[in-house]
Amino acid sequence: MGRLQLQEQRIASVGRQLADAQGELQATERTKAESANRLRVLQDRLDRMGEERRDGAEREIEAATLALEGAGQREQTLRALTQSLSSLLDEEQGRWNEYNARLDDLEQALPAR
Repeated sequence: MGRLQLQEQRIASVGRQLADAQGELQATERTKAESANRLRVLQDRLDRMGEERRDGAEREIEAATLALEGAGQREQTLRALTQSLSSLLDEEQGRWNEYNARLDDLEQALPAR
């Protein structure tokens, strides 16, 4: 029974980590979309500006571009982490199923009382 409980704890831990990573991924996706939208707005605004105001707008565009790139990199990292945790969760659940099946086999092998 101890192994089964330990495996259940592992599953719960990996499940929490996966849920956290998925939540962070969703937040990063929103941030990335907001950054992309801001960049489009700034670029549209830059196209309509006179030369004297372009410097400030170009700096804003550069900052927005960097934010978008950073969000994209973070998104890739989180996608890889999410995929890894999902695989790990599947493996841990498989182990739990295996332990549970062994216990069932042992119970059936015991003589009836």
